[in-house]
Amino acid sequence: MPGFLCSTNSKIDLFHDQRQLVSKSIDRDDLFVQQYTINKFLQDKIIYGDANCVFLIEGVVFNYNVLLKEYKTADKIELIKEMYGKEGDAFCNKFRGSFSGLFYDINAKKLIVFTDHIGDKPIFYAENGGDLYVGSEIKFVTHMLRQIGASIRLNETAAYSSLTFGYMIEEMTYVDNVNRLLGGNYLVFQHGELNVHTYFQFEYKPNRQLSKKEIIDRLDQLFTASVQSQVEKNSEYGYQDWTSLSAGLDSRMTTYALERIVGKEFYSYTYSPIGFADHKTSGDIVDQLRYGHYVHMANYSGSLLKKIDESIYQNEGLYMYFGAAVLKDFFEILNQTNIGIIHTGQIGDVIIGTFANQDDNTIHTLKGYDLHSKRLAQSFYAKYDIDGLLKKYKGRELFSFYNRGFNGVNSGANPVLQNFTETYSPFCNVEFVSFCFTIPYELRRNKMLYDQWIVTKYPKAARFRHNGVRLIAKPNLNKIIITINKVQRKLKKLFFDNASAINSVTPINIWSLNPSAAKAMDDYFNSHIHTMTGYPQLKDDMIELYKNGNPLERNQVLTLLGVYSLLIQK
Repeated sequence: MPGFLCSTNSKIDLFHDQRQLVSKSIDRDDLFVQQYTINKFLQDKIIYGDANCVFLIEGVVFNYNVLLKEYKTADKIELIKEMYGKEGDAFCNKFRGSFSGLFYDINAKKLIVFTDHIGDKPIFYAENGGDLYVGSEIKFVTHMLRQIGASIRLNETAAYSSLTFGYMIEEMTYVDNVNRLLGGNYLVFQHGELNVHTYFQFEYKPNRQLSKKEIIDRLDQLFTASVQSQVEKNSEYGYQDWTSLSAGLDSRMTTYALERIVGKEFYSYTYSPIGFADHKTSGDIVDQLRYGHYVHMANYSGSLLKKIDESIYQNEGLYMYFGAAVLKDFFEILNQTNIGIIHTGQIGDVIIGTFANQDDNTIHTLKGYDLHSKRLAQSFYAKYDIDGLLKKYKGRELFSFYNRGFNGVNSGANPVLQNFTETYSPFCNVEFVSFCFTIPYELRRNKMLYDQWIVTKYPKAARFRHNGVRLIAKPNLNKIIITINKVQRKLKKLFFDNASAINSVTPINIWSLNPSAAKAMDDYFNSHIHTMTGYPQLKDDMIELYKNGNPLERNQVLTLLGVYSLLIQK
């Protein structure tokens, strides 16, 4: 996740690694700032300093032109100054897009650091010795901490979170005393005091006054506008529009919306073995739409599972490494020069649908939800009061959105893709998500409204099955079909261990059977597990999980070992 690093300790050296990134810096007696970003969308990425302020914007801001008119300013430099002057510390709430940044008020000696509404651009930070250290990558922060001789130790609670959920919940990271800034939050560091504030949080406010037709019309309007904003940003820089494509509904909807806006001039890509659901459905969609460019890559051998360290270097273990390996394997063979913002379909089904399987009013514990693995769940719960988050999120649904969705799923693809270009899911547009949270739970449950939206507005997209089921805009019939489909999947999983892999873009169960890949993973485990000697109980649990776990659980163990080697033991 290239971006920036900064500290109120000015005696910090620049960060450099093997990546070919743009590096600029501002050095003051009371502030060090380094921009370290990819060479794309540079007019959106600002680093600026004068006698009164220093500020930096990372990522892409879709509504710069709207804000320039609203604040009657001639350029982005004056715009940000004006926004800070009028809106105060939380001025970033006016931005829309995938962004992060900082603003330093020199006269007030106040540093503000922020991330976007969903934390799409991660920010990590640590306090030490009266100074603040901030980075868009964890290794940026540890780079600075090592320079001042600070101790770098593993956060065992975060380790158990990773081994249980596949990611880390809330603010925790693998490194003790290094925290993550959650989406919709900003921090203020002034006179040696650190405070974290919320400038935006989604809320569930059901509105039962709208008809289904009105809801579907509004959904479609907001979704189209979201895709349009990405198209306009790519057009501004002369970049190509790319979308991921699979058998899933989310990437399908992004692709059809993009075709509606730009016609045939866009690109899509699929990473899937030939004959798998993602390959077959994607091919059918391409054949139907007949747009300009389609790239398909198949990997049967699972050789990418050997690339443990390289993959973790890019996603820092924020999610299991195999997903990072897939994207790294694919994008490194492409000519990335003209690839613009990738239109992903991240978490669309649960934004229009829901993570919850029952109404929040009936849920009194968060234990047992959203787990990738149950084996070490009790060890995690013993270290972390997860039910204490019920009050913060007012139920399970928002907890799952911010953690499983924003901290988890969005950390699977985005940190890797952002090493090549910018990314954004049109489903994560603030206005779109906010509207979805006004749709009553009973309409979102079992993605009934989602299916009706597709059938009504994109009937061509509804012709292709999803998880073996044809989309039908009849709620009662949908319930029956969904129930039958769940039973079928459970039976397949029970009697055919790898049957579900044909519906997966990352068929890790099959890849793990490759002798060469399996040996490479075993060798990595055996050569690294000794590094956990300082954490005896965790080490024993990791050995047990690796020896007796499924391929995903073993991947979680290898991810943790790689992170320890990269970020902590270094």
